[in-house]
Amino acid sequence: MIKLVIFDLGFTLVGHDGFTIEKYLGLINKGFKKVADYLVEINKLKEKEVKKFIRTFRRLRYDLYDQSFKEYVEYSTEYVIEEVFRKLNINYDEKLIKKCAGIFHVIEGDFWRPFPNTEKTLRELKELGLKIALLSNGPYDKGIKTLLEMYDLKKYFDLIETSASIGYTKPNPITFQTVMNKIGVSSKETIMVGDDLLNDCKGASDLGIKTIKIEKPFHFPYEIELNFKPDYIIKDIYEVVKIIKELNKIN
Repeated sequence: MIKLVIFDLGFTLVGHDGFTIEKYLGLINKGFKKVADYLVEINKLKEKEVKKFIRTFRRLRYDLYDQSFKEYVEYSTEYVIEEVFRKLNINYDEKLIKKCAGIFHVIEGDFWRPFPNTEKTLRELKELGLKIALLSNGPYDKGIKTLLEMYDLKKYFDLIETSASIGYTKPNPITFQTVMNKIGVSSKETIMVGDDLLNDCKGASDLGIKTIKIEKPFHFPYEIELNFKPDYIIKDIYEVVKIIKELNKIN
């Protein structure tokens, strides 16, 4: 019997109309610039230093992202910003790091939107008495929780975990095990719902967790090359309710 449903966030519960990698990279570039502008405003950075700051920030963020993908270890936005400050000899404290991390991610709130049936799905699963958890690969824990609060979705979750809070990224088994341990269920009582064939589906399946893959409008190269099939493939998030009812033999 399924007692826990773990959801991914991006392209599972929320998405962006007309998403392209180029659009998302453009969003990130705006974040780099907004942080630099703020540092100029508070006299931590001079105008002539802005380009160097953005270049350093961008290179380190992408280098650590690549490293994270290989090691399945998360390097949070706060960590990246602190490393940039150190490299450029910018005086800082914890408050400034947190402020800059918030500025870097703030525009993502307008970028992501819940899918039409997201709230309906979460509400009906709660009505069935299921535990619901979020497990998202994201370097900024607070931003993900803020996004859920913006759309009044946080109330449906019994647990919210991110790679930033755990320190590891999916498909590292530590991530899934952390969620199951905190909820108090076994892998046989858990089902994972996500869009990523490797990070969400195979990672969970390797622990004996049933998996539901929701289709997205694009595929990463590593997904195309991966020889793995999830237990279910769906086009709309609301199909999760039907699958759970069938598995738990609910009329």
